[in-house]
Amino acid sequence: MFYSNTIFSNLGNISPDMITFMVGVVNFLATFGGLFLLFKFGRRTIMIIGNLSMAVVLFLVGFFSLK
Repeated sequence: MFYSNTIFSNLGNISPDMITFMVGVVNFLATFGGLFLLFKFGRRTIMIIGNLSMAVVLFLVGFFSLK
């Protein structure tokens, strides 16, 4: 998040510092959601589902990128 203020400075009326703070809060809260999923389903299951989802999305991006 080192360059976040530079990136967010072009968004308009909202302060880049405020947006960076909100992104940090979302990251902090998402950590607890990830820990919940990790304890509920296990690391292996999450990795399998994540890899399959990524493969499908990358296939779709490649398919729709054809001209």
